[in-house]
Amino acid sequence: LLMLITGASGLLGSTLLAQAALRGEDAVGVWHSNEVHGHGSVRATACDLTHPSRVVELVSRLKPTRVVHCASWTDVDACEGDPERAFILNAVVARTVAAAASRAGARLVHISTDAVFSGSQGGHVESDEPRPLSVYGRTKLAGELAVLDEAPSALVLRTAIYGWGPPWRRSLAEWVLARLGEGTPVPGFTDVFFTPILCNDLGTAIGDLLTNGREGLVHVAGADRVSKFDFARAVARAFDFDEDLVQAARSSDVDFSVARAGDLSLDTTLAENYGVAIPRVDAGLLRFRALMDGPFRTSLDALTSP
Repeated sequence: LLMLITGASGLLGSTLLAQAALRGEDAVGVWHSNEVHGHGSVRATACDLTHPSRVVELVSRLKPTRVVHCASWTDVDACEGDPERAFILNAVVARTVAAAASRAGARLVHISTDAVFSGSQGGHVESDEPRPLSVYGRTKLAGELAVLDEAPSALVLRTAIYGWGPPWRRSLAEWVLARLGEGTPVPGFTDVFFTPILCNDLGTAIGDLLTNGREGLVHVAGADRVSKFDFARAVARAFDFDEDLVQAARSSDVDFSVARAGDLSLDTTLAENYGVAIPRVDAGLLRFRALMDGPFRTSLDALTSP
């Protein structure tokens, strides 16, 4: 049983590959611009997913039983500046991977985002109408639709993640920690809300949903709707830093080049009904700290070190 993970150089993809290595599972990570190495039971290979023939050849050669499509262009500002490239990377490639997985008879998991919503209200359920504010959100929504068109039995997950990333892809929590470690004040938006989940917990949820044969659109995120300010303070608490280093700020006072949604929190009732454990923020951050030193980080570093 082989799992193929696209976007293996990204935050979630590298986590999934490191988890597979720790479990001794057969997995192949696909990378493009940032090299990923094989480690233990997992392998890595370079592939430009924008070439459909290369994707077909890769899937035909490896014959995976599961494909987790994490690859995407997540730089919101850059996507806004180059919508054509964003559409190719976030929608066209998603269709290509879905078509190849479908032809190979592989189960497909497609990773999407909470940014498909406008953020005018929180607690979004799967049936809420998406109204993305950015090119990034619009192209990720197009990717969802393309995947379900090519592979109707695919599992499409909307989420909001943090975790330990490779050197070139640090998560929000890691950015907060770096500033706290330097004693530098951390601005935290009090008017931006989300439901963050640790990548490792999302990895566990993906395994459970695949085992149970679930398909369709599912929100898998954290149990708590928190502001970016409250999340940063929770990070400080979990790592025994001074919470007062986190200073209240408002996104409405910042001149962003792309409009930021106010409340992207996701309702995870459906995932819970499917038996997925939805973690609280403080519990997830305690696991995040526990993973800082140990086998997981060793595995991750072996995969992503230069």
